[in-house]
Amino acid sequence: MEATPATERRRYFRLEPSQEGKPQAVLELGNRDYEVEIVNLSPGGLLCYVHDPLIPLDVDQYIPKVIIRHRDRPPLVYAGHVLRLQHDPQKNQRFCAIEFVQFEGKHLQRGSRPVRPFESTDRDREFLDRLKRYPALAPGLPLEKEFEIREGVFREFVKESLALPLEERWYFYEVIEEMKRREPDWPRGLEAEFLRLCRGEVRSEFVAGNKMKPRFRSWLRKIWPF
Repeated sequence: MEATPATERRRYFRLEPSQEGKPQAVLELGNRDYEVEIVNLSPGGLLCYVHDPLIPLDVDQYIPKVIIRHRDRPPLVYAGHVLRLQHDPQKNQRFCAIEFVQFEGKHLQRGSRPVRPFESTDRDREFLDRLKRYPALAPGLPLEKEFEIREGVFREFVKESLALPLEERWYFYEVIEEMKRREPDWPRGLEAEFLRLCRGEVRSEFVAGNKMKPRFRSWLRKIWPF
């Protein structure tokens, strides 16, 4: 079945960031910024908790800016489209599913190509061995040491990142970081997603001509300057 805006995000693996490395998400609405809590991320969008009942959100609403912030990296900026909004009366919060879209409210046009079933190969074992050359991002590491490990492992996979479109390259870094945070007991699905990206098997490609704003490319150059 052809993916629609309402089902597009389901085509992706959902990355659930560990608490230690969880990025911050901010929605820009009107003249105000509202912080929300990320539940999971994918190249297609995010699921978040909305704790503030006063944040004005509705299904099908266009969000001018969705800002993903890390404590030691420049922010990533998309626009957003609210796909689902569900209220949890017990916790007095809302679940909100947001699809990443082009600025000015246009949906990103995607064409897909098949991804082969996950099968472990000698090449896959090599990818995992290279990942394990670096220490795990264990809780309580000094920030300087964590930064050093992350930079080293990112550099290790420069060649593989070049095989990915820009819109999936940032996500590859998120997956790598989460693998290091959960090592050695990472979930099978996370491992499969890491290997898929290492192989350059892109689940969805952005159509030429529908480019992201320069700010997105600038962010990638800053976190990947080599």
